[in-house]
Amino acid sequence: MSDNLDNALQEERDRLIRERDEHEKTIMTAQKELDEIVPRLRLVQALLGEPKSDHPSNHESTIIPGSHGSVPPTVCDIVEVILAERNKEPMHYKDLSDEVMKRGVKLGGARPEASLSAKLNTDPKRRFIRPFARGYYALRSDYPDAENIGARNNTTAGRPSN
Repeated sequence: MSDNLDNALQEERDRLIRERDEHEKTIMTAQKELDEIVPRLRLVQALLGEPKSDHPSNHESTIIPGSHGSVPPTVCDIVEVILAERNKEPMHYKDLSDEVMKRGVKLGGARPEASLSAKLNTDPKRRFIRPFARGYYALRSDYPDAENIGARNNTTAGRPSN
């Protein structure tokens, strides 16, 4: 009788582990999607001049780990929104800098377009890629299999620079 109980418990344990693993994958996928959507939504709402929403994901106390609370948009966040509006069409960095400045962001430096390019190349989230030609940027998520044209061969802190 003990063997039957042990077998039943082991089968139940295995089933629960599989179920837990499936749920964790679902949560991770949903969290990744949420982490991509929420900052873009906040940026669009800020650009429209809309007040902050009372939605739970707009607060630091959200129950979902990894949410970032109310953080002002960065230049890279703004570029991400601009490129997302273009439906996978790359944009030249000079045109991108003009569009960013039209949206009220000061880029600084003697050559603002060069400052923007430097920011895009060092984006910690690695959201941008030059899929076809140097100087043209697109969202990495739009071109997941593309090589980064003009990427350097050396590495910085264990990660390829681009």
